[in-house]
Amino acid sequence: MIVSLDKQTGDILINLPPQYENYEKDLKNALYDEFAFEPVNKSVLSRMNRFVAEWFEGKGVQLNPEETE
Repeated sequence: MIVSLDKQTGDILINLPPQYENYEKDLKNALYDEFAFEPVNKSVLSRMNRFVAEWFEGKGVQLNPEETE
C-alpha cells in the first residue's frame, strides 16, 4: 500500500520505493486534487492506491506488486 493515513494528524502518507521518491510531491498534489472533498476512510484509501497505480502508468512507470505493499 503506497497511500496511508496518519491517524494522529489526518495527513496522507505516501510510502514510495526509493527509486520513485522524486515523484512524491507531484503525486501528493494529484491525490489532493482528485480526493479533495472526500472524507478519508478505508474505501477512499483503496481508491487512492488504485489512483496511484494508474497515475504511475500514465507516466510510463509500472509498479511491481511488491512495491505497492
